Amino acid sequence: MSGARILLAGVNIEIIGEIEILQALAASASVGERDSAEFQHQAEASLALQRRGNIVLIHRDLQQLVNTFVPRPAIGGYAAVQGK
Repeated sequence: MSGARILLAGVNIEIIGEIEILQALAASASVGERDSAEFQHQAEASLALQRRGNIVLIHRDLQQLVNTFVPRPAIGGYAAVQGK
């Protein structure tokens, strides 16, 4: 295998891993229950081993609900968009 193919294979494995993490978070009960605090906790836990990255959950009205880069009280979560 050439160096480029080895590099490409490594990148593909990394991308697939990220997609699997995001799919697991999307299927989390905390999303269906609109529990942004629990979702933030789960998202932060999924990033803990990597020690890099950021996960953002955005409501369909484009309001940010969760951002693992920002402390939780700074963002309103689902409570901020209830009634919309």
